[in-house]
Amino acid sequence: MNLYFTGEFDSVPTISFPYLPTAIQGTLESFNDTVQQILLKNFNRRATDDKICSNCDFRHFCRNRQEIY
Repeated sequence: MNLYFTGEFDSVPTISFPYLPTAIQGTLESFNDTVQQILLKNFNRRATDDKICSNCDFRHFCRNRQEIY
Protein backbone atom coordinates (compact mmCIF):
# COMPACT_ATOMS: atom_id res chain seq x y z
CA MET A 1 0.00 0.00 0.00
CA ASN A 2 1.13 3.56 -0.61
CA LEU A 3 0.30 6.79 1.14
CA TYR A 4 0.79 10.00 -0.84
CA PHE A 5 1.69 13.28 0.90
CA THR A 6 0.53 16.31 -1.09
CA GLY A 7 2.75 18.76 0.80
CA GLU A 8 6.12 17.04 0.27
CA PHE A 9 8.61 18.98 -1.85
CA ASP A 10 12.05 17.81 -0.72
CA SER A 11 11.82 14.05 -1.16
CA VAL A 12 9.64 11.24 -2.45
CA PRO A 13 6.02 12.13 -1.57
CA THR A 14 4.97 8.55 -0.85
CA ILE A 15 5.46 6.06 1.92
CA SER A 16 4.92 2.35 1.31
CA PHE A 17 3.85 -0.25 3.82
CA PRO A 18 2.56 -3.82 3.70
CA TYR A 19 -1.15 -4.54 3.62
CA LEU A 20 -2.11 -5.75 7.08
CA PRO A 21 -5.82 -5.87 8.01
CA THR A 22 -5.01 -5.08 11.66
CA ALA A 23 -3.03 -1.97 10.67
CA ILE A 24 -5.87 -0.80 8.44
CA GLN A 25 -8.37 -1.34 11.25
CA GLY A 26 -6.21 0.69 13.62
CA THR A 27 -5.94 3.50 11.08
CA LEU A 28 -9.72 3.54 10.57
CA GLU A 29 -10.28 3.69 14.32
CA SER A 30 -7.84 6.59 14.63
CA PHE A 31 -9.53 8.39 11.74
CA ASN A 32 -12.98 7.85 13.27
CA ASP A 33 -11.70 9.18 16.61
CA THR A 34 -10.41 12.31 14.85
CA VAL A 35 -13.76 12.82 13.13
CA GLN A 36 -15.57 12.45 16.47
CA GLN A 37 -13.29 15.04 18.08
CA ILE A 38 -14.02 17.47 15.23
CA LEU A 39 -17.77 16.91 15.55
CA LEU A 40 -17.49 17.54 19.29
CA LYS A 41 -15.49 20.72 18.53
CA ASN A 42 -12.62 19.39 20.62
CA PHE A 43 -9.58 20.97 18.97
CA ASN A 44 -7.03 20.42 21.73
CA ARG A 45 -4.63 18.41 19.59
CA ARG A 46 -2.19 20.57 17.66
CA ALA A 47 0.95 19.80 15.72
CA THR A 48 4.25 20.85 17.22
CA ASP A 49 6.25 20.44 14.01
CA ASP A 50 6.40 23.63 11.94
CA LYS A 51 6.65 21.60 8.70
CA ILE A 52 3.26 20.04 9.48
CA CYS A 53 1.81 23.44 10.40
CA SER A 54 3.08 25.09 7.22
CA ASN A 55 1.18 22.53 5.10
CA CYS A 56 -2.07 22.67 7.09
CA ASP A 57 -5.16 24.20 5.47
CA PHE A 58 -6.08 25.82 8.79
CA ARG A 59 -2.64 27.31 9.54
CA HIS A 60 -3.93 30.88 9.30
CA PHE A 61 -6.62 30.23 11.90
CA CYS A 62 -4.76 28.06 14.39
CA ARG A 63 -3.86 29.46 17.80
CA ASN A 64 -0.86 27.11 17.94
CA ARG A 65 0.59 28.66 14.81
CA GLN A 66 0.22 32.12 16.29
CA GLU A 67 1.98 31.01 19.49
CA ILE A 68 4.98 29.70 17.50
CA TYR A 69 5.56 33.05 15.77
